[in-house]
Amino acid sequence: MLHFLNEADLDEPNPVVLIADENGVSSTSTNQPLIVKMPLISAKSKGGKKRASHALKRATNEIRNLKTHNKNLKKSQNTLRKRLEREKKRNSEKKNTPRSKTDALIQRAGLTPGTRNTENIRKKLLYAECVSKEIRETSEENPTKRKLVGIVVSGKFMKKYKMLTELKKSTNITWRTQAQRSKKLNHERQPRNMFLRQKIASDVEQFLCRDDNSRCMPGKADAVKYGKVKKQKRILNDYLHNILIKFCAEHYLPISLATLARYRPKYICLVNYASRNTCLCQKHQDFALKLRCMKQMGVTTCTSPDQYVTMHRDNGIQEDLEKITLEKVNYKQWKKVKIVDGKERMKIVDIELGKDDFKVEMVKQFECFTCHVDRVKAQYTAVRDMKNNFQTTTHLSKWTLQKIILVRP
Repeated sequence: MLHFLNEADLDEPNPVVLIADENGVSSTSTNQPLIVKMPLISAKSKGGKKRASHALKRATNEIRNLKTHNKNLKKSQNTLRKRLEREKKRNSEKKNTPRSKTDALIQRAGLTPGTRNTENIRKKLLYAECVSKEIRETSEENPTKRKLVGIVVSGKFMKKYKMLTELKKSTNITWRTQAQRSKKLNHERQPRNMFLRQKIASDVEQFLCRDDNSRCMPGKADAVKYGKVKKQKRILNDYLHNILIKFCAEHYLPISLATLARYRPKYICLVNYASRNTCLCQKHQDFALKLRCMKQMGVTTCTSPDQYVTMHRDNGIQEDLEKITLEKVNYKQWKKVKIVDGKERMKIVDIELGKDDFKVEMVKQFECFTCHVDRVKAQYTAVRDMKNNFQTTTHLSKWTLQKIILVRP
């Protein structure tokens, strides 16, 4: 049993008694209670904790009150800001109307509203403000209306009475620019010759549908709907710029490449030398396939045979061939292959050559293909010169020129 005593009681000694057990071991014993000295909590320490607790409570209440006050201030600020925006918008709408501007001018001038003279002035000012606002809104819609408005308002009277600066302020139209445009626009537009346009379109369609200029695709799925009728798709035999030379040589009305491309029917497709179905010339086909192989190896970026010949006619192709790093070169080529019953048909086959053999083959084919392109161009030039020579003497008719069929050698 424990007893808590004061410090005065600790001075009294406790009587000690020796006790011996059966084994002869002695121990001490006492009949007095055990006294334990514990630290006592003073009133001073209790007062410090209370003060800290009260201070923490006051700080918490103050923070809560400040947060509430801050929230109310933000709410009041948003309310005032929205009220100010509405007021500004209301005032701006009032000031930007022709009537409000007129009333403001009369008020600044010190005129008395309601009198006859003031009302006449007010009508004139209101009319001027309405016209200015109408011009401003019309000129801002699109450039065409802006040009037309500039032609109307940029006249000699505006310059005579020195109103050009006021014109810019009220309508945002610069008089110098509009004066220059007005000179360019003061002309009558030439009417389009619809009969000539229809004739050119008809001649282009008939010319491109001829068998020497295009060939008809045999498949049933190659039919294209042209207007309300279905037409069989046709593929041109040559590039469009080369066909233009032939067209101008046969017809007395020269046209541009853009006109020929615009009047080309939808069912007549352009030539693409990457496919056998789009050209009848095997030399162009084989050279185009080799160019595609060289492009895959990163040697060149050009895949047009005629354009490649024009680019390397003077310097040759040795520089491009030196860029080949592969030991084996795989490319495609058109060849005749035997099928069932001993028949033959053209088919694309894969060919593999060494790097050196491919270079020799490419140089040889480039020389032959260059001569082939020159012969084709010479044919077109000959037909054009023939037409020019016989045009003055009229010994060769237009019908005869149309019967000339250019065939690549």
